[in-house]
Amino acid sequence: MIKPEIPHRSYTEIRRLADRFREKYWSKKNMPLDIELIAERDLEISIDVRRDLNALFDIRGFLNLKENIIFIDEYFFEKNEEFSRFTIAHEIGHKELHSSIYERAKITTIEEYHKFSSSLSEEEYQRFEDQANIFAGCLLVPTEILVAQYNRILKNRGSMIELIKYFKVSKTVLGRRIKKEIL
Repeated sequence: MIKPEIPHRSYTEIRRLADRFREKYWSKKNMPLDIELIAERDLEISIDVRRDLNALFDIRGFLNLKENIIFIDEYFFEKNEEFSRFTIAHEIGHKELHSSIYERAKITTIEEYHKFSSSLSEEEYQRFEDQANIFAGCLLVPTEILVAQYNRILKNRGSMIELIKYFKVSKTVLGRRIKKEIL
């Protein structure tokens, strides 16, 4: 297996790519973005829910780029909509940011993914995953809409729970987006 180098990408570059992606596939300004619909209808990616993916392989989602499938752990898919949505967006992030890496490394199975990820240094692996996380967060919580909704809620003395429900993301994802874009 060829060990490709993980490119350095700035937060701003990844946010721009996520914004372009969203504008292409979700021109509506309303939230939450329907990431499953975009995956299945527009990208023709199948979502394959698998039992014990996390327990057996210590992963909650996996992209098979060759067959255009996102595998997702059954428990997380059925019990945690916010996490499920983020996982799908995260795997789409890998597709958008790292498809050449997947192709060069010939990653088509979970076992090949583990072999690939084990070949990376801790720093490279973290960069690889962080980039997909940034893409997913920026895709699901667009800056312009986040700022407008945040200001509306503050003005009306609402709570952050309103934002979590509005975007259908976890408290962690929303917190990271607020910290990066507003605070």
